[in-house]
Amino acid sequence: MINKTRATTTTLLNIYGVYRLLVAVSLALIFWLNGSEGMLGQRAPSLFIQASSTYVVLALIAIRYWQRVANEWLRQALFAGFLFDTIFLVIALHSSAVSGVTALSLLCVITVASATMVLGNPLALVVASLFVLGLLTDGLVSQGYPSEERIDLYSSGLFSAFLMLTAVVVDRFALNLRLAEQQVAKSSREKAAAEKLNQLILQQLNTGVILLEGDEVRALNRGAERALNIDMSKGQPKRLPQMFQQQYLQWKSNPELPLPTVTTQHDHHELHLQFKNVNSDDAQYTMVFLENARKASQQAQQLKLASLGRLTASIAHEIRNPLAAIKHAAELLDETADGDEDKRLLEIIAHQSRRMNQIIENIQSLSRRQTTPMQTIQLAEWLHSFCEQFNQLQQGVIKCQIEAQEAVISFDPSQLQQVLDNLCNNALRYTVTQEDGHGVLLHLQHVERLQRYALAVVDYGEPVPDDQVPHLFEPFFTTEHKGTGLGLYICRELCLSNQAALDYRHGGRRRKSFSILFGKN
Repeated sequence: MINKTRATTTTLLNIYGVYRLLVAVSLALIFWLNGSEGMLGQRAPSLFIQASSTYVVLALIAIRYWQRVANEWLRQALFAGFLFDTIFLVIALHSSAVSGVTALSLLCVITVASATMVLGNPLALVVASLFVLGLLTDGLVSQGYPSEERIDLYSSGLFSAFLMLTAVVVDRFALNLRLAEQQVAKSSREKAAAEKLNQLILQQLNTGVILLEGDEVRALNRGAERALNIDMSKGQPKRLPQMFQQQYLQWKSNPELPLPTVTTQHDHHELHLQFKNVNSDDAQYTMVFLENARKASQQAQQLKLASLGRLTASIAHEIRNPLAAIKHAAELLDETADGDEDKRLLEIIAHQSRRMNQIIENIQSLSRRQTTPMQTIQLAEWLHSFCEQFNQLQQGVIKCQIEAQEAVISFDPSQLQQVLDNLCNNALRYTVTQEDGHGVLLHLQHVERLQRYALAVVDYGEPVPDDQVPHLFEPFFTTEHKGTGLGLYICRELCLSNQAALDYRHGGRRRKSFSILFGKN
């Protein structure tokens, strides 16, 4: 039976077309070379010449034009071709000598088998039946010939039965073959679908994934492209990036040891690496998972703050009432206090009450903060205005250095004001006043490599100790007994909500900065 798609029958039909042409040409050449001395066409030479010549021409036409037949007519066209094969072979058997029947009969078997493979039953049985009808008719007609030219009806009957059996057996074989082919095709489709699904899932993961064979990169997903800042239009890296080599060698020497984080050069993100062996029949692969350590830490902090915010909201009323009473009582006592010692103690009570109230307000503001629509800001102009206002309160301690007058960003102005107020006030507590009187520098520049703008809040104090740097942006981490430890955390959260990044950097002694890398506008 012809398959639903022509592609599955093309090879078989091409092979049979070549076979048919070779048979037609061979029989014609044998007859022309041997003439009347050969067995072919001995009984009716003119009939054999006409049939073989026509067969050669039609074989050429079939091999040239069968693929142009429309799908809806393909089955009928192929049946017509096998029908013509049947007619020619029956004519060849009839026009040849009796001794030639055995050689030509093999061609009959091949034709019936091919028709069964391509057409299937019942059309293949029609072809076999026509062979049987032709052979038996030829045998009956030959009974009127001289005895030496008669065909044995018993032999013709057996051969006819063999042709019918061939059609049945080959059809069963072809059916099993088609079922096996369908099963293989189904398995291939399922495998391809599974691979496509795996690729889709892998590409959608935020976690970067790199497939290694040895230290050579075989594949990577979009998460890895983003983490490594790779432009895939220029081709993927051939080897594991140099900044991961040390972790890879350390993992190979001892897979149980925890690996340190890696800081990327293009955006200073911290990546946590995990390696896993994947065994295959022909090779051994290693999967490298690149997880943004900062995001994981932020998610944990968000969960902690969310829980803390809910807890604070539930007890804020109960805490604030006693605090208000304590503060009010301290103010009343301050009016009648005698001596500096009593006033100092009352001042401590009032200060600590205000501090506890501020902590509660900060936590509540984090838990209920809503995203504010960003606005387009001409950053150079905005910074000049900010510095003027800030210097009016702090007596000219901030200096602006603008290297990107054209800078335009998207940010919520009130949140940018809050971030810079906090960062500048922090910087003033640690800076050393310069010769021109300023203690803090706001430095705006364009980062060519990233095509983004960066604003650094620079002070000239001692750098943060190395052991404290990883904890700078953690909530409630502070080095001052008066601090709440929420200022820098809130600043980073506000930057993230405006698609910007806040990082700490230091360029040696007496110069450190908190740098804001703005998102692309």
